Amino acid sequence: MKTTKGAFTTLLIIFSHIYSQAQVDIGTPAQELTAHKEEIKSTPYIFEGTVIQQHQNNCKVEVITTCIMQITKIYKGSPQLQLGSVKVITWHKLKNSFGPVEGYVVPVGIGGTYIIFGGSTNSVDSTKTDNPITLSEYGMEYPVVISDKDSVNWYGTPQFKTLNDIEAFFKENGLTVQEEKK
Repeated sequence: MKTTKGAFTTLLIIFSHIYSQAQVDIGTPAQELTAHKEEIKSTPYIFEGTVIQQHQNNCKVEVITTCIMQITKIYKGSPQLQLGSVKVITWHKLKNSFGPVEGYVVPVGIGGTYIIFGGSTNSVDSTKTDNPITLSEYGMEYPVVISDKDSVNWYGTPQFKTLNDIEAFFKENGLTVQEEKK
């Protein structure tokens, strides 16, 4: 009986630690909202676009994904960033003995629409686009996933359910649509 109680107590401690760590890693919706406000201020380029092409290069320590995205709206970064296609490079570390995959959650699937927060980077990929700059994820782990105008997902902030919700939040934080594809 003592062994069972000891094992149960040990498991309870382990699960409590895992749960509390998950709460710290994810943060509360209020903490995520504060982080999103900071991202808006510090990110040089914010745009909405659809993935039209994608490929990955795998190596032993990380996966590098190159997405060609067709920009439909620019919220921040015009005139350097223009409507048309742009290259977005993302990467994430492969799982190792110290823990799970780290880094950006890359947009997956051609045809997916996202709001991307990015900064310029040098590219080793030779794919040509309409924009002379290449962007990389910029301190943001999760892009806004747009299913349609009435359904969006911005990880950690459940109060944003529609594209109008996101755009109202952007407007409250000094962003409006600078350019939009008609």
